[in-house]
Amino acid sequence: MDCREAQALIVPFIEGKLNDEQNEKFIEHIEGCSDCYDELEVYYIVMVGVKQLDEDEHILVDFKGDLKKYIASKKEAIARKHSRRTRR
Repeated sequence: MDCREAQALIVPFIEGKLNDEQNEKFIEHIEGCSDCYDELEVYYIVMVGVKQLDEDEHILVDFKGDLKKYIASKKEAIARKHSRRTRR
């Protein structure tokens, strides 16, 4: 995956709309590309922040930490599916 492809998937990734294969390729790319990771981080902060404002929530959030947890949860889900496939 190149940067242009990854950048096109940022919003769908944050919204949880990518399939497992897309998630895997996207995560692999952003973990190796600091420019794309930085762009993902900016979009994540803006999207989550706007959502909180829309929902009238005024809580302090560790956006960067939450993004890392979100990425980790996607990686865990992919790993579980891979391990289920290898067991079969």
